[in-house]
Amino acid sequence: MFAKKGNQDHGTKFLCFLGVTCITGAGLRPLMDLATEIDPAIIINALLYTGVIFGSFTFASLKTRRRSMLFIGGFCGSIMLGLAVTMLSSWIFGLSLISYLAYNVITLVVFSLYVIYDTQLIVEKACLGDFDYCIHALELFIDMVKIFTKIVKILIILSDKKKSD
Repeated sequence: MFAKKGNQDHGTKFLCFLGVTCITGAGLRPLMDLATEIDPAIIINALLYTGVIFGSFTFASLKTRRRSMLFIGGFCGSIMLGLAVTMLSSWIFGLSLISYLAYNVITLVVFSLYVIYDTQLIVEKACLGDFDYCIHALELFIDMVKIFTKIVKILIILSDKKKSD
């Protein structure tokens, strides 16, 4: 009722965006410490892979026809719901239906597809007059952080498997 609509109050939204990024960065610290303890190259490789994935999927999204890839949002949401049900049922019933490595690879693919969806959605919203750059940046930031964390977890798992062999 008292909230400002749309493109107003950028200062507050930007401060909230900075707060979310700081809290996310602080939450990544334990994972980064673990990755550095195992192999310091994991973080550099993950940053490189994240940049390549994010850049290529954003480029692909911007080069396709307008609104041609928005169907991916429903597809990704369905996969994430299926993964959540699978993980919850394995937690409750003690069944291991999917390995931790497979879970991370599937979620990496899903969040990579979310980059395409979010980029096209942002372009479409901008064409309709929504230039709320703080919210749009937050959507892409969440995608990028999820891609980065999944890549780090996959590299940690693969590094552990390599050491055990």
